[in-house]
Amino acid sequence: MYRILFFLFTLSAFASLAQDKKLVIHLPPGEPLEGFDSIPFDSITVLDGRFDRADIGAEETSRERLVYLLDGPLPERAELFYQSAIAGLRRNRGRLVLVFRQLQQVGGPLGFFTRVDAYVSQGFGRYGKVATISRRDALSFMGNSEEKKWDKALRKLMTEVLTSAIDSCRTPGSPGDVPDPDIFHYWEQTYAITRLANRVDGIYHTLPDFRNDRIDTVDCSMSAAPDSSYILFRPQTDTKPVWAVRYHDTLYYRYLEQYWLPLTQDGGRFSFYVPTGLPDIAPQPPAAGTPLTPEEGLDALHAAHLEQGRRKIYSRLLAQMKGHAYYLDLDAGGWRPKDD
Repeated sequence: MYRILFFLFTLSAFASLAQDKKLVIHLPPGEPLEGFDSIPFDSITVLDGRFDRADIGAEETSRERLVYLLDGPLPERAELFYQSAIAGLRRNRGRLVLVFRQLQQVGGPLGFFTRVDAYVSQGFGRYGKVATISRRDALSFMGNSEEKKWDKALRKLMTEVLTSAIDSCRTPGSPGDVPDPDIFHYWEQTYAITRLANRVDGIYHTLPDFRNDRIDTVDCSMSAAPDSSYILFRPQTDTKPVWAVRYHDTLYYRYLEQYWLPLTQDGGRFSFYVPTGLPDIAPQPPAAGTPLTPEEGLDALHAAHLEQGRRKIYSRLLAQMKGHAYYLDLDAGGWRPKDD
């Protein structure tokens, strides 16, 4: 009897020793990026494409299991790190998208290993893959606590990912010229509008309003036009810009600032069809006969020249897009062919 009790006591003691121990690794805002005075994009988005997102690694011994955890969701912590790192740099238009496929602790002094796919926006809803970045960073054996060694290794690793992505964007002949449709689908699933929570009629004044499903419930209606588009009716006192409209549970997109086309949802994406019957871009309205000063006349002439150029571009786009369907790019507000 005593032997059985002793055995049970010993077993329970070892079981208590084998409990999980957690080590939280911190990723604070990044230090200013060194070695660069400008970057070929203006913002960074991080997506979590890992198969297992519960932790970033674990080690087991006969006595315990050490689980490594990040101090928050990877996209949130990494975006904060990167936006802080590029805060003081000159930027060009565009977005860098980093899709983390792996981020894991690889045991002992080996530190972290990561594999990241980097994409850049290329206009009209297209993203080009510029690199697959693989990096491994070892722990430092000098000074600091165990937790701070891991923190430092992760910060170093994340900085190397960013610098590699910047260099890849600038490399002549990089594969960024080839659109990658997968990132488009993956990216759009993250927006609130894809869940269609709002079912009321109203207006989305901007692209961010549409993405986040922030609707202004003004009195409005849509009516079909003979040219296969739709006409928006709203109070004359409502002079705010309009990016999209919801009417009777259908979304309408303002296409080329002149036509209203219904949107069709396909999972996490929205598409629209450009009818062949759409009329050409309306001509520029004649200038009013109000007398102008020489300075005002020059400003008006400059504005008219810009407007004329804009309408020429829209006319060419319309001619190319008639009879085809397109996916909306909820990131930049453009579109890409649905049959890519």
